[in-house]
Amino acid sequence: MDRYERLIRKISKRDYLMLLAAMKKVLAGDLSDEEVKKLKGFRDLYRIRRKKYRVVFRKSRLGKNVNDLVAVGFRNQVYKKLR
Repeated sequence: MDRYERLIRKISKRDYLMLLAAMKKVLAGDLSDEEVKKLKGFRDLYRIRRKKYRVVFRKSRLGKNVNDLVAVGFRNQVYKKLR
């Protein structure tokens, strides 16, 4: 079972739609109205906070507005995955 499938089964539909919208914004590079924070200890990782969830991504180095998703999930689990 995919790790994102497990997450989807644990969360409510409302939270799922909220995370899906955030992930679409990250992938499209539309972050102008988001509170993006650089993660300490990592060279090129950033995060968006949504309630108790985090969307962690890497900004594109190619000059495009496309980013790569690194991790999505509960706050306490996402940061453990990054280590």
